[in-house]
Amino acid sequence: MKTAALYVTTCFLFISCTNNQHGPEYEKRLKKAEMEVDKIMEMMDLPEYGLVKMSKEGLYLEKDYSKAAADMLHWGRKMKDLDYPDEKFMKMTNDMLKTFDGFEAALAKKDKEQIATAWKAVAKSCKDCHDVYD
Repeated sequence: MKTAALYVTTCFLFISCTNNQHGPEYEKRLKKAEMEVDKIMEMMDLPEYGLVKMSKEGLYLEKDYSKAAADMLHWGRKMKDLDYPDEKFMKMTNDMLKTFDGFEAALAKKDKEQIATAWKAVAKSCKDCHDVYD
């Protein structure tokens, strides 16, 4: 009898720990935020593709590079306004935004090496988040 009671209690605890504890309001916020993230990512996709391609060719000082960077930074910065309920996601977003600041500062200095280094930091922050949330 004790074994059965222990088994039932263990099952109950396991089920209660694995169920979604967030509730409908959390799920509503998450769904809305995920839709906003998808839109932002879609708008960043083309400029990011151009930056990757031009970076491989070392075209950091070209007008097209500056334009693509400005577009990507514009859209990426919209991530800070998200009401994303996941703390880890928002921390990664803040980390990404810091790399954006460094990238923008390097672009303003028009120093190829600084831009290349800053771009690698941006790309890494994006990859790190996509590794978790893709």
